[in-house]
This record gives sequence, C-alpha cells and structure tokens, in this order.
Amino acid sequence: MFCSIIRNNGFNYLSCINCISPFKNASMTKSIYPMLMLQDKSKQLQAILRNIKKYSFINLLAPLHLKKTNLSIMDDVTELADLAEEQEIFDESKKLVMNIRENLSKSESESTDQEIIESIPIEKVPYKEDQYQHSFNINRNHYKHIVGVKGTMLQKLCSETKTIIRVSKKKKHVVIIGSIQKRIIHAKRRIDNLIQNSNNKLSFTHFISIPTNVSEVQQHFLKFKEDVLINCDKEATGFDEDMFQKPEKLHLTICMLHLLDDTDQRKAIRALNACKKEIIDPILQEKGPLTIEFRGLKCMERNSTKAKVLYAKVQEETGLLQKIADQISKYFVQQGFSRKEHDNVTLHMTVINTFYLKKKKQKFMHKNFDATQILKDHENTYFGKINLSTFHLSQLTAKSADGYFEATAKIEL
Repeated sequence: MFCSIIRNNGFNYLSCINCISPFKNASMTKSIYPMLMLQDKSKQLQAILRNIKKYSFINLLAPLHLKKTNLSIMDDVTELADLAEEQEIFDESKKLVMNIRENLSKSESESTDQEIIESIPIEKVPYKEDQYQHSFNINRNHYKHIVGVKGTMLQKLCSETKTIIRVSKKKKHVVIIGSIQKRIIHAKRRIDNLIQNSNNKLSFTHFISIPTNVSEVQQHFLKFKEDVLINCDKEATGFDEDMFQKPEKLHLTICMLHLLDDTDQRKAIRALNACKKEIIDPILQEKGPLTIEFRGLKCMERNSTKAKVLYAKVQEETGLLQKIADQISKYFVQQGFSRKEHDNVTLHMTVINTFYLKKKKQKFMHKNFDATQILKDHENTYFGKINLSTFHLSQLTAKSADGYFEATAKIEL
C-alpha cells in the first residue's frame, strides 16, 4: 500500500492509491465524474482542480480509476499535469497535480502493465539483448505535436519515460527504445495522448450523412424560405438571405470526421461498411424500412435572439433512427475518426446557418441573428419526408454533379 500526505497552502490531502475502491462515494463520484467527460481538456483540468479543496485525493482519483478507456490512472493524471504546464493555471494547482503524477508513477499496477505489454508488439533490439523497441506509423499532421517546438516535447517525453524516441517525418514512423518494457508502454501511451489531443484540434474533413434532398423536401424548404423572406425578414435582426442552406445540399448529419489522408479514408470506408453489417442491417431486417418525416423548427442555441443554426426537427416514432445514429457515431469515435461531444446524436436537418454567409459578408455582419419570429411562425411547418435508403461518407469541401456533397463512399440499404 502506498499512502502519503501532501500539504499545500494549509490543506491536507490523503493519497492512498490502493484504497481507492473502498472509499468510492456515490455523491462525490457523481459530482466529479462528469467533469472528466468534458471535451475541452483545459476546462476539464480547471474543473477538477477547483474541486480538489472540496474532496480528498481519494475522491479525486476514484472517478479517474473508473474511466472506461485504455489508459491507466497515471496516464489520465499525467495528461492533466501536461495541460497544467501548457495552460495558465495557478501555481498551487500545478504543484498539486505534479504531486499526484509523481505518486501514481511509483504505484503503477504490474498486472495492468503486463496486459498492455502483451497487447502491442515489443521486440528485442537486434544485437542488443538488454534493449527493447516498439515501432508504429503516424500521420504527418501529428509530427509537430509529438516533437514540439524545437523538439522540446520529444525531449520531455524521452526524459520522463527514460526511453529513446525516434520520429521520422518523412517516413511517418516512430520507434521507441528502452531497457524496460514498461517504460516503452508508458512512452507509447503518452504519444497516444498527444495524438488524441491533436485530433481534437484538427478541422473536420468529412461527415456521415443521410441525403434528404429529394424533390418533396426541396419544394417544402423553398416555400419555407419564401415565407421567411416575406414575413419574418424585418423582425429577424441580423438575418441575411445567404444564411439559407442550398436545397440540393439538404441532409441529416450523423457525425463529423477528421480523415487526414488516404489511409484514414480507406479505414473510414471499411468502418462504414462494418456499420452497415453490424448495426444498420440487423435493425432494419428486424423492424423493416424506416420513413423519416421533418416537421417543426428548432434553434441549435438556447437563446433564440442570438441564433446561429436553425434546423427542421426529425419525426420518427420508433426511435430506431436515433438508435442507428448513436451506434454509428459511437463506432467512429472508437475508431479515432470522430470525437464524442454528446451522449446522443442531435438529429437535425439544417435549413439556416450563419456559417453559410459569404466571406465578404461575414466581415461586416453579426455572427448571429434574432430567430424568435421565425421559430414562432414555423413551429409546426412540414418539410416533407424520405425513406431511409442510403448513408454517405461525405466530403465537406467538395460537391458532386447534382450539387450534393461529394461522396467518398456510399452504402445502399
């Protein structure tokens, strides 16, 4: 058992790594655990640090231990410590998190390490019996995040994990060398963290979509557009006609993706086909074909006077479309091509978006508008319906001959 008392600014914190489970407290875990789910890691860090003075380290570490990821407790806290150094977090919190990391580093679980060692290929270095190595490929976009400015991040990784790490930008290849296998595992997990964090900062390139641009839906959308321009334009302060979606691009978004190269695209195509086989087909074979109706208007933002996105609501009484969408989104998150932002997909067909404004107008206009009157007038407007028949792996910045988003791949149902 490893126990220690860490004193900081008059507060005593008990850290007892091997006593985490017996001390789990429902109310405590409930209050801290959601913070760990925040997508913005810097906000996550600050939220946890604010609660350190309310709860002991036991309470802080319990939910970390419960996280269902492939990372150990040490790696979760290490990530927070790295962020504490990068962000402008007050000094006492930096020291606090550093202490947790140091204590946890001394208390790593041997059984967990052995499981991970068996899960990735670690081989002996040729002609050096006391050295091990692990090699893997990376995307070129991740190079700068692993190496850092003037190599500072790479130097830090080598120093803290006591390994030699060689990164080739040209070959897009990483080799980790060390005398102890556990150190190689630790270095690999640290690099995985850096890659995941860099993915969260990348712009999306593709998305999984359901085209809704059938003739009936387009006609109802154009009637809606005409009515808004005639009856609501004056009341909708900040609104502009260019904010309307193009009728040929009407769609449902399932999840946004970042596919950095041809390799990622090939993997995403395989993932989409796997979703058809494992998720979509079994549900539709059991329940039959789905009809999706669009009725009513909703604002993506809570304050309708500062709206950015308005969308037509999905009406599908069986709930099967929601189930399919949630499972597909989860699958692509697990594959590392998307990031989890909510527990459930918000099914929506965007009809107005301030992002559609031409760049010249974006400089001179507000980034939001007052949608109160539009929402009131079109609370129950009917936009048409479609039969669910296809899913597309769509490109964000390219369009096909019919005006819809260019498809990297399609699956037909």
